[in-house]
Amino acid sequence: MSNASLKGLRWLGPLAIVWGLTYPLTKIVSADVSPIIITWVRFAIGALFFLIVSGFKISVGRKQLVTAIFNFTIFMLCLNVGTSISSNPGLAALMIYTQPIFVIIFERILGTSISTRSVIGILLGILGLAFSIT
Repeated sequence: MSNASLKGLRWLGPLAIVWGLTYPLTKIVSADVSPIIITWVRFAIGALFFLIVSGFKISVGRKQLVTAIFNFTIFMLCLNVGTSISSNPGLAALMIYTQPIFVIIFERILGTSISTRSVIGILLGILGLAFSIT
Protein backbone atom coordinates (compact mmCIF):
# COMPACT_ATOMS: atom_id res chain seq x y z
CA MET A 1 0.00 0.00 0.00
CA SER A 2 1.20 3.47 -0.77
CA ASN A 3 1.78 6.06 1.92
CA ALA A 4 -1.23 8.08 0.67
CA SER A 5 -3.48 5.01 0.98
CA LEU A 6 -2.33 4.44 4.55
CA LYS A 7 -3.01 8.08 5.42
CA GLY A 8 -6.52 7.75 3.97
CA LEU A 9 -7.21 4.66 6.07
CA ARG A 10 -6.84 6.62 9.30
CA TRP A 11 -10.08 8.42 8.42
CA LEU A 12 -11.98 5.15 7.95
CA GLY A 13 -12.78 4.77 11.66
CA PRO A 14 -14.09 8.33 12.19
CA LEU A 15 -16.06 8.08 8.95
CA ALA A 16 -17.69 4.82 10.06
CA ILE A 17 -18.58 6.39 13.41
CA VAL A 18 -20.13 9.48 11.82
CA TRP A 19 -22.11 7.43 9.29
CA GLY A 20 -23.12 4.91 11.94
CA LEU A 21 -24.42 7.61 14.29
CA THR A 22 -26.49 9.33 11.60
CA TYR A 23 -29.49 7.02 11.89
CA PRO A 24 -29.87 6.74 15.67
CA LEU A 25 -29.29 10.50 16.04
CA THR A 26 -31.92 11.22 13.38
CA LYS A 27 -34.32 8.94 15.26
CA ILE A 28 -33.65 10.77 18.52
CA VAL A 29 -33.94 14.25 16.99
CA SER A 30 -37.09 13.36 15.05
CA ALA A 31 -39.00 13.08 18.33
CA ASP A 32 -38.80 16.88 18.64
CA VAL A 33 -38.05 18.15 15.12
CA SER A 34 -39.88 17.78 11.83
CA PRO A 35 -38.26 15.50 9.20
CA ILE A 36 -38.35 18.47 6.82
CA ILE A 37 -36.21 20.55 9.21
CA ILE A 38 -33.81 17.61 9.64
CA THR A 39 -33.53 17.35 5.85
CA TRP A 40 -32.79 21.08 5.47
CA VAL A 41 -30.15 21.01 8.22
CA ARG A 42 -28.42 17.97 6.73
CA PHE A 43 -28.58 19.54 3.28
CA ALA A 44 -27.14 22.83 4.58
CA ILE A 45 -24.28 21.12 6.41
CA GLY A 46 -23.39 19.07 3.32
CA ALA A 47 -23.64 22.10 1.03
CA LEU A 48 -21.43 24.17 3.32
CA PHE A 49 -18.86 21.38 3.52
CA PHE A 50 -18.64 21.00 -0.25
CA LEU A 51 -18.58 24.76 -0.80
CA ILE A 52 -15.57 25.01 1.51
CA VAL A 53 -13.83 22.01 -0.09
CA SER A 54 -14.40 23.41 -3.61
CA GLY A 55 -13.10 26.84 -2.69
CA PHE A 56 -16.58 28.33 -3.16
CA LYS A 57 -16.61 27.49 -6.88
CA ILE A 58 -20.17 26.65 -7.90
CA SER A 59 -21.12 24.74 -11.04
CA VAL A 60 -24.81 24.54 -11.83
CA GLY A 61 -26.40 22.75 -14.75
CA ARG A 62 -29.29 20.48 -15.68
CA LYS A 63 -27.64 17.35 -14.29
CA GLN A 64 -26.80 19.02 -10.99
CA LEU A 65 -30.37 20.29 -10.65
CA VAL A 66 -31.91 16.88 -11.30
CA THR A 67 -29.43 15.26 -8.92
CA ALA A 68 -30.22 17.82 -6.23
CA ILE A 69 -33.96 17.30 -6.58
CA PHE A 70 -33.95 13.51 -6.66
CA ASN A 71 -30.90 12.52 -4.67
CA PHE A 72 -30.77 15.14 -1.97
CA THR A 73 -34.18 16.64 -1.53
CA ILE A 74 -36.64 13.81 -2.18
CA PHE A 75 -34.34 11.00 -1.05
CA MET A 76 -33.26 12.70 2.16
CA LEU A 77 -36.83 13.72 2.97
CA CYS A 78 -38.05 10.14 2.53
CA LEU A 79 -35.11 8.84 4.57
CA ASN A 80 -35.78 11.24 7.44
CA VAL A 81 -39.52 10.58 7.45
CA GLY A 82 -38.83 6.85 7.40
CA THR A 83 -36.38 7.14 10.28
CA SER A 84 -38.81 9.23 12.32
CA ILE A 85 -41.73 6.77 11.98
CA SER A 86 -39.73 3.54 12.09
CA SER A 87 -39.20 1.70 15.34
CA ASN A 88 -35.78 0.62 14.07
CA PRO A 89 -33.46 3.24 12.54
CA GLY A 90 -31.32 0.38 11.24
CA LEU A 91 -34.00 -0.21 8.60
CA ALA A 92 -33.41 3.32 7.33
CA ALA A 93 -29.69 2.59 7.22
CA LEU A 94 -30.43 -0.46 5.09
CA MET A 95 -32.50 1.68 2.74
CA ILE A 96 -29.64 4.07 2.08
CA TYR A 97 -27.39 1.25 0.98
CA THR A 98 -29.72 0.63 -1.95
CA GLN A 99 -28.99 4.16 -3.24
CA PRO A 100 -26.55 2.98 -5.97
CA ILE A 101 -29.47 1.29 -7.72
CA PHE A 102 -31.21 4.64 -7.96
CA VAL A 103 -28.01 6.31 -9.15
CA ILE A 104 -27.90 3.92 -12.11
CA ILE A 105 -31.56 4.65 -12.90
CA PHE A 106 -31.15 8.43 -12.69
CA GLU A 107 -27.94 8.40 -14.72
CA ARG A 108 -29.68 6.45 -17.48
CA ILE A 109 -32.62 8.91 -17.39
CA LEU A 110 -30.13 11.78 -17.78
CA GLY A 111 -28.54 10.02 -20.76
CA THR A 112 -25.20 9.24 -19.12
CA SER A 113 -23.59 6.01 -20.25
CA ILE A 114 -22.57 3.78 -17.38
CA SER A 115 -19.47 1.64 -17.75
CA THR A 116 -19.67 -2.10 -17.28
CA ARG A 117 -17.09 -1.76 -14.51
CA SER A 118 -19.37 0.65 -12.61
CA VAL A 119 -22.39 -1.62 -12.96
CA ILE A 120 -20.36 -4.62 -11.77
CA GLY A 121 -19.13 -2.61 -8.78
CA ILE A 122 -22.66 -1.62 -7.83
CA LEU A 123 -23.93 -5.18 -8.26
CA LEU A 124 -21.12 -6.46 -6.02
CA GLY A 125 -22.08 -3.88 -3.42
CA ILE A 126 -25.70 -4.99 -3.55
CA LEU A 127 -24.59 -8.60 -3.29
CA GLY A 128 -22.63 -7.65 -0.16
CA LEU A 129 -25.75 -5.95 1.19
CA ALA A 130 -27.78 -9.09 0.56
CA PHE A 131 -25.22 -11.17 2.46
CA SER A 132 -25.19 -8.72 5.35
CA ILE A 133 -28.95 -8.88 5.91
CA THR A 134 -29.31 -12.67 5.66
